Amino acid sequence: MSNGYLFIKSYADMRYANPFNSSYERIGFKEERLTGKTEWELRHDQGFDRIWDCGHRTYLFVVS
Repeated sequence: MSNGYLFIKSYADMRYANPFNSSYERIGFKEERLTGKTEWELRHDQGFDRIWDCGHRTYLFVVS
């Protein structure tokens, strides 16, 4: 039963996440990549230097 929801979106703070064994992926979420660029490439395009300890990943679970 989906209660009318199409998907669930969540974010993982990469300071605390395990990038090689994601608990989100183990329970059915898929990592969502919007641009295909790294955090450094995105900030460089905006004219910024590196931003430390601010990364995150976006996960999406499609409700069936």
